[in-house]
Amino acid sequence: MCAETVLSSVSKTAERLDQSSETLQPPLQTTLAALLAEHLNRRAAQTLQDRTPDE
Repeated sequence: MCAETVLSSVSKTAERLDQSSETLQPPLQTTLAALLAEHLNRRAAQTLQDRTPDE
């Protein structure tokens, strides 16, 4: 009986940890989209800077 109680509490703790780690990290698609957007913005800024004539 005591072992069952310990295992039950361990599995409940593991479930809580899984749920909390999911809520702390954004979904992978959101992260990839943000990284791509940042990369494209930097690339566009660099291209614009390269095309602007020096004064």
